[in-house]
Amino acid sequence: MSRIRPSSCIVFGPGGSFGGGVSLARLHWSSWGSPTATARAIELGFHLPLSHIPVTISASRLVTCGAERFYTRISATSQFGTTVAHAAGCPASGDIGSASSKPPANLFGSPSGNIICEAGPSAYRRSVLAYCQERGVNPYRDVTLSLGGQVREGNGGGDPGETPIRTIAYGRSISWKGARCTSLESGMRCVRTSTGHGFLLNLAGIHRV
Repeated sequence: MSRIRPSSCIVFGPGGSFGGGVSLARLHWSSWGSPTATARAIELGFHLPLSHIPVTISASRLVTCGAERFYTRISATSQFGTTVAHAAGCPASGDIGSASSKPPANLFGSPSGNIICEAGPSAYRRSVLAYCQERGVNPYRDVTLSLGGQVREGNGGGDPGETPIRTIAYGRSISWKGARCTSLESGMRCVRTSTGHGFLLNLAGIHRV
């Protein structure tokens, strides 16, 4: 178990949804490293205006993943009720209990902050190479690129609020597991590396490429 306690973390709900997930900041832990750790935090929320809600946190169900240990169950309680979120198996860097204040390794976005993306496949999006959505605007369009190369458009991704992400500078790309996303001033372009086909997402809409 790392001695560094995370000051923020995000865990998506079932199927990669925002429902049943948590986006936490300003975490102040006690009994870190014990079977159950508790904390005070702020729930940033995925849907406005329910954001910046004070919560109490309980993290439990430690698992050993290589040289590190992770909490795989977290409950967040506020005046509105309790949300219980789960990490599936050994979580990726940046998931619950990965004792780090760095942004989740599989989340990235544009320098403008208008687009946030998730690299896949993941425990929650097993058939998805890349997922991107608009951030801070409405109707929050979102788009996925499947393992088979299909582009699927949506409009219900929700606002991820202040979810921490790493920024990909314009003109730079990241590649993983058969996919590549390139940050452009015209938007975020994600394609299958084998075909060069995929999508371009910007505030004007979703464009197949």
